[in-house]
Amino acid sequence: MSIRHVAKMSRVPQHGSAKRYAIVTEHKAGGATYTPKVLADFVAQQIVQLARFDAQEGPLRVLDPAVGDGELLVSLLEQLKTRTSLKVEVHCFETNPDALREATARLHRLFPKGS
Repeated sequence: MSIRHVAKMSRVPQHGSAKRYAIVTEHKAGGATYTPKVLADFVAQQIVQLARFDAQEGPLRVLDPAVGDGELLVSLLEQLKTRTSLKVEVHCFETNPDALREATARLHRLFPKGS
């Protein structure tokens, strides 16, 4: 099986050392950098290992101020499922409406019991 990645290209003005950024994908031109799964899994594991669930009263609130496609949040919620029975409230923000829709759909698909 072969996979071909097709990306729309955008030209960025060249100023001095910025020449190396002359051709970038539209995705990158917007400044978006999404967390790779392996990094998201590692960061989520570290967060869960350091969390003190025994001191928690009420729901566990999670804030992702730049959710992107939701990779880090998905990894964190997967880790939390195995470590705590606390109710989890998720609050996330994203400036890209398409990415926010993707993350929302992904979270509803992977965690259907969430509201």
